[in-house]
Amino acid sequence: MSWKRWNYLFFTMFLASTISIISTCEYLLYRFNENLDINQSVEKQINENIIYGRLLLGQDAIYKIKMTKKLKPEIVAVGSSRVMQFRHEFFNNTLTFYNAGGVMPNIDRGIEFINDITKEYTPKIVIIGIDLWSLNGNFNEKDDIKRDLIESNLIQRRLFLYGSLFNNLTNGNIRKLGAGLFSTVNYQELLDPFEHRRTIGLLAAINGDGFRSDGSYQYGGIISGKVINDKDFKDTHRRIVNGVSRFEYASEVDRKRLNKIIKLIDLLKNKGIQVVVFAPPFAHEIYEAMNNSQNHKKFLQSFHMSIKQVCKQENVNFYDFSDVTWYGSNDNETIDGFHGSETSYAKLALAMKNDSILGRYINKDQIIQYISKTNNPKYCIPIQ
Repeated sequence: MSWKRWNYLFFTMFLASTISIISTCEYLLYRFNENLDINQSVEKQINENIIYGRLLLGQDAIYKIKMTKKLKPEIVAVGSSRVMQFRHEFFNNTLTFYNAGGVMPNIDRGIEFINDITKEYTPKIVIIGIDLWSLNGNFNEKDDIKRDLIESNLIQRRLFLYGSLFNNLTNGNIRKLGAGLFSTVNYQELLDPFEHRRTIGLLAAINGDGFRSDGSYQYGGIISGKVINDKDFKDTHRRIVNGVSRFEYASEVDRKRLNKIIKLIDLLKNKGIQVVVFAPPFAHEIYEAMNNSQNHKKFLQSFHMSIKQVCKQENVNFYDFSDVTWYGSNDNETIDGFHGSETSYAKLALAMKNDSILGRYINKDQIIQYISKTNNPKYCIPIQ
């Protein structure tokens, strides 16, 4: 075989293999309802009130930034996943609301978020949830946000999705969800099994897990009882005992991190934005476990004192909701040991009904009605 013929054969085989791999990936992305990019998803969700629950993309912070810029809400909730249960129904129609929970895995990312969105618009009020571990110098949140994912070219974005698809196929995540490669089910056409909305993404299509158009997170699998999470808070207790995964041992807050909170508050105030700060809730059982632990008690006390002093010094309203029972909720109204449910957050919002900044915008009567009529401790707003 001549050298020229060999090269031609090699190139043909390479091209055929490449086309085959790309075609297979594109087919699976389509089959698994994961084929849209973030920009397309944002437009589709806003226009069609779709629930967004992606398994493969894993770039929720970028999605939330894009949604915030697009909607330009007047009230924005900022924090980690622990603030995601604020819903727009908790507020009246005087001002628009969006839940940007997830954009602030650490304070630096929160500062970046505010600087980013205020290039385009300025919200009137920002509600900040400050996590206990945000001030723990022994904890470091992994920051794997690919900030160039939106601006990169089509090939780069697709390669990212193909890699994620391969990882989730090999580690069994797709199989665990029950998404079969050759199933006759068309996940593109599946409705959210909990609230029956149209869906973007495999998590939304199968379990009803994902972000609503107001940015709040719907734990469809947990709410419906299909998914059991952190049963008896065993996983959270394990973290506390072993000092891992957000519950690292520490005795005092990290002063550098506390100063970053001051920097974030000052940034907001200097832009004319009103600020309300709160400490998100733990289940009562979990809070008591930390408070009774020699490895956590001092840090817990240091956190309470420090964040309260900072907010007083900065003249911003602060609410310590570290224990769900402090605002009339209970452990049945939690998602796990350190995430309150939307029922719990309805009560949390109601506890701020007399706030000098938020009070006039909280829909007190509607929240009370939701709470009184719900028969699910993790879900309080009737399906529309």
